[in-house]
Amino acid sequence: MIKVQSAEEILNEFNNRHKLSDFISKYVQLTPRGNSHIGKCPFHNEKTPSFTISDDKGLFYCFGCKEGGNVINFISKYKNLTFRESLKFLANYLGIEILYDEKFKTNTYKRFYEILKTCNDFFQENLNLNKFAYNYIYERIQNREVLKKFNVGFCPDDIILKKYLLSKKFSEDEINDSGLFIKNKKNEYFGRFSRRITFPIFNFSNYLVGFGARSIRESKIKYINSPESNIFKKSETLFGLKQNFDQIKKDEEVILVEGYLDVISMYNKGIQNSVATLGTTLSEIQINKMWNFSSKPYVCFDGDLAGKKSIEIISLKVLKFLVPGKSLKFIILPNNHDPDSFIGQNSVQEFNVIKKNSLDLSMIIWLSIKNSINDFTPENMALIDQKISQLSQSIKNNIVSKEYFKFLKNQKDKFYWDNNKIKTYSNEKKTNSIIKKNLNDMIFLMFLLFEENLSEEFHEEISLVKLNHSTLEKFRMKIIESYSNDNKLEGLSNLDFFQSNESKLYKELSSLRSTHIINLTDKEKKIFFKQLIKNLRLPIVETERETLKKEILMCKDKLILDKLIKKHDEINNEIRSIRNKLLE
Repeated sequence: MIKVQSAEEILNEFNNRHKLSDFISKYVQLTPRGNSHIGKCPFHNEKTPSFTISDDKGLFYCFGCKEGGNVINFISKYKNLTFRESLKFLANYLGIEILYDEKFKTNTYKRFYEILKTCNDFFQENLNLNKFAYNYIYERIQNREVLKKFNVGFCPDDIILKKYLLSKKFSEDEINDSGLFIKNKKNEYFGRFSRRITFPIFNFSNYLVGFGARSIRESKIKYINSPESNIFKKSETLFGLKQNFDQIKKDEEVILVEGYLDVISMYNKGIQNSVATLGTTLSEIQINKMWNFSSKPYVCFDGDLAGKKSIEIISLKVLKFLVPGKSLKFIILPNNHDPDSFIGQNSVQEFNVIKKNSLDLSMIIWLSIKNSINDFTPENMALIDQKISQLSQSIKNNIVSKEYFKFLKNQKDKFYWDNNKIKTYSNEKKTNSIIKKNLNDMIFLMFLLFEENLSEEFHEEISLVKLNHSTLEKFRMKIIESYSNDNKLEGLSNLDFFQSNESKLYKELSSLRSTHIINLTDKEKKIFFKQLIKNLRLPIVETERETLKKEILMCKDKLILDKLIKKHDEINNEIRSIRNKLLE
């Protein structure tokens, strides 16, 4: 559980995670209007709505009764609670704990902010005084105004910094606790950012809370950040948001990159809507903050292997937070390029071309699944099914989870088709089209036609499958009838019947057999067929479940209702069994 010590921290937690309009809409009916929301004031009677909420500012105001403030003020007024009671209510809502500790008084925070601001001004002055440092950063950016915009500075030796801070009346303890110095094993303090280019980091409330710094000479550690503290939390910051806020809000577009210099270089080139995480991880708070500006933020990481790995990690992490309409898109840079180098060597137009060809999150997820296997045996196909099920179930939102399951299953079918190309024995484009759109159905029919032993063993399961394509479903019924007919001919004669009467479809099924199962052992065929039946059965039982839900809601007869609920539970168990691959 997150622990906080002040009203300001509670407020920051709320603003980082939620929109004020979403919270107030639980109590007041609101209507979007431009960049704000409007509704009838809950604090006085009115016919015309004059109660407005600004999500950007995290404030509400009524033009009628003049009530206004932040979420804490709203709770206090609406719930008739004291300030302290309102803080507790909001903390419970956020799932955080308030620590009432005198050690963390407001004055302590004030001094912390003051020392960081003092250092920030001092670092900027020192950048202009140190020729080597200035030339280093100027060669990268070549724009003094942009360097000022981002308050880029240079931290001198620790002795100089400490002497300067002491002259500004900061105590030894305040300096040592600021995160600007590191204590070694000998209990001696040395400068964290000494002889490095500095980049001030602001939280979402635009308070300076820490620094990032880059080495300008040979160093094992290229980048270093302020340590985590009650003030500085990496998961609650996005570098560049303060400077790019207006453009991001105007364009309703945000691009997530890895480093400070990526953001600054892009700004210098006119791309003024990028932000950076302090590392390659992405927290729920950062995701939600970006979603407040754009329903589909872009992610643009380095084009090397490490960057691709980071993309995969972020794509898997964001899955569980997905809700309808919210996602990510991924800009894939050429190998050995990061945004800084690509923008430096190419035009904005060339970057926009790559951005236009960005990949959806769903496709990134599919590629990570597909690239995890090396061959296309039935066992590996089953492994893909297992991964699809696991990843889909990791999505908390049930609607999005179902859509991902369908999408990834469809991608698997296309992938299987592309890697098991059949030789077409017919020039009929219509028939070929049927195969490509209904590959699972066609393979299922191929098993029924050519693997009679399996058809008999799984007769009950087969009877529960119904194919969506009318032509293929009719053919399925014919095959089943041929096996159950008392006067049926055995062996090849049965195949001859279909070869003569359904020649086009027979040829395509025969071709599928030669490419998909001809080299499989009986055991492998059985595994393949069982998994195929599950794949075809799942959408059928899910539809049945939705129909039953409606019948249950409408039913007024207790006996019938009990039967419907029992049937619903059975179907639920079957769906769970299929998705967890428990059927033998």
